[in-house]
Amino acid sequence: MNKGFTLIELLAVIVIIGILSAIAVTNVMNAMDSNYKQLVVTDAKTLISLAKYKVTSSSTERNSITSSSPAIYNINKLNTNKDIQSDPKGGAYNNNSLVLVSKNSDNTFTYCVYMESTNFYLGLKKYDSTLEYKDICVTLEQLNGDNPKEYVNSI
Repeated sequence: MNKGFTLIELLAVIVIIGILSAIAVTNVMNAMDSNYKQLVVTDAKTLISLAKYKVTSSSTERNSITSSSPAIYNINKLNTNKDIQSDPKGGAYNNNSLVLVSKNSDNTFTYCVYMESTNFYLGLKKYDSTLEYKDICVTLEQLNGDNPKEYVNSI
């Protein structure tokens, strides 16, 4: 009487383990990507908060912004305390990262953000010198919407 497993039984177990591993790795990678995107959205909201502070703390800044002449604050101008160190994967946000602030007819402000690093960009389109900033920026309302991670794209 032989004791042990046959080759077929061992192969079946290995195949099952392989399938389960593939499913697990895929789920973990998707969860990590989703987490990275959420962190980029959080960085974008932080940048908008910094722009809001700059606008509300200075009447000169506030009064210089109009609907036809929005203010553009790049990340280096806003992030003086280094509140945003790097993107979630360790890449640096570059100088294309900015907040566009425009004044509405009811004297409220609209804040739009575009962020770009070596790994991600957060925007409606990737920055290109032929595009206007208003065509690529995402509003705070969009970031507070149901699925803000849809605006984060890998480079």
